[in-house]
Amino acid sequence: MNSFEIVNIAELSTSQVLDVINTAFGRSESTDWYAWKHREGPWGPSIGVVAVDRSGPIGVRLLLPWGLRLGGTALSAHRATEAATIPRAQGRGVFTALNRWMMEEVQTDLIFSTPNLNSRGGYLKLGWSEIARVPHRWELAAKPRSGTVIRPTPEGTLRTDWDLGALRWRSDPRSGHLYDVAASGDDVLYYRVFRRRGIRVVAPLASLGDPAQLALLWAEMLARTRARILLRPATQPVPEPPPRLAVQRGESLVLGWNSGRGLLRLSDEVTSSVPWSAADIEGVM
Repeated sequence: MNSFEIVNIAELSTSQVLDVINTAFGRSESTDWYAWKHREGPWGPSIGVVAVDRSGPIGVRLLLPWGLRLGGTALSAHRATEAATIPRAQGRGVFTALNRWMMEEVQTDLIFSTPNLNSRGGYLKLGWSEIARVPHRWELAAKPRSGTVIRPTPEGTLRTDWDLGALRWRSDPRSGHLYDVAASGDDVLYYRVFRRRGIRVVAPLASLGDPAQLALLWAEMLARTRARILLRPATQPVPEPPPRLAVQRGESLVLGWNSGRGLLRLSDEVTSSVPWSAADIEGVM
């Protein structure tokens, strides 16, 4: 088995990093996408490392700074993304080595990820904990909804510290989705509209402002777009009785790790009611 070393991502060009990501995942991400996600983020540029062997780069691990708030306290956090290993290096411990590096070297309150089925087991073996399971549902838009209203949350609740600037970044077309925005004064909502079998579907991203004013914006938007189905991530259990025409579409598992050196201590009390929104999970970032 060939050995490899871990180097700072700054030692490689953007094109080299993208080659690893695109080869590993079968994607075709561009330099514009990389700039949006990893250089222009609202909480700062990403940090990362690359595994390199004699033939070149074989793996990438990027940490995207992510604003989290625990009640009234702002935390230092990073979202683990782009855990990429090219096919010829599979089974050589690249994923484990890159993740151990970030767990040991990065000074942060929390590192978290929304892993796919292939990488979940690897995180759990490294000692990560489950933060939340966020189910996804299709629901009939029987009446206007305010969507994901971002408002102050109680002490002990962990959430993304979204503001208007961060939402503008999140809704950038380079995210892979084309979002629309409806606004009135300080009240704003982000959403996208698409078609399924000829029916207009609304997927809310997030909203900021007064709930009553946001409900009016939603009513105007639904009337204007003639949308009939609302797609939303459900942050609460399915109610009883379940909504009519509700269809479950999988879930997002959020895993996290902290060394105990920072402000946060993962516990059932902290993670039992994490209010993840579409802005947190759509497209799995």
